[in-house]
Amino acid sequence: MALTCTCITDIEAKVAETMTKKIGSPATAKCESIGFTFGKACGIVHLTNFKVTAEKKGWTRGKSIPMQASFCPFCGKATKEAA
Repeated sequence: MALTCTCITDIEAKVAETMTKKIGSPATAKCESIGFTFGKACGIVHLTNFKVTAEKKGWTRGKSIPMQASFCPFCGKATKEAA
């Protein structure tokens, strides 16, 4: 099934760019999984894991980097209420 948007590849490129700057070596990022949790107790949680690899000690096998959205991907509201 082909995706009709480029959101995931766009985010992979941004994660790779950010991690390249952070670790000082060209990095690649590949989306491993995307998950949503809905419920009254926790609200909405959107979690995406990226596998980041680079030709640098400690990164050649890759590391899983989790990202949690601070907004609902459907309506755009914040996932946590303002204090």
